[in-house]
Amino acid sequence: MVTLLGWAALTAGLVRMFSPRSPQLGEAGTTYAVILLLFLVGAFLTLQAIRPGPRDPAA
Repeated sequence: MVTLLGWAALTAGLVRMFSPRSPQLGEAGTTYAVILLLFLVGAFLTLQAIRPGPRDPAA
């Protein structure tokens, strides 16, 4: 799912680079809420990736 989201973001960015006159979101509270949500999801996934796993007492 993360890979699909990454490809979708890359494609959307390339489309916006090559056709900059496309309509985009205006400056509204919704825009900032979406940006904050994406940041928090990214931070959560990053922390989950770097946290140490459970220790095995038998090892």
